Amino acid sequence: WLKLSSVSQRSSRSAQNPPVRASDPGAMFTRFVEPGRLALITYGPCAGKMCTIVDIVDQKRVVVDGPESVTGVRRHMMPVKRLSLT
Repeated sequence: WLKLSSVSQRSSRSAQNPPVRASDPGAMFTRFVEPGRLALITYGPCAGKMCTIVDIVDQKRVVVDGPESVTGVRRHMMPVKRLSLT
């Protein structure tokens, strides 16, 4: 009987304070995309190169620049999901 009651207490405690997951709509947003932010390109012909976010086009796309003379990344538009923000 003692084990049963301790298990029910544990389950009721976890139901009161469920863990916060990144997929929850109430979770805090941590990838702040802003002009001037340094990023690493993770996919495509420029993969592995550093770039700077120059402008935000919409919720999923940004304009990035190397500059080309320093990093080899020309100014172009790319999706945010292909970037790793630093």
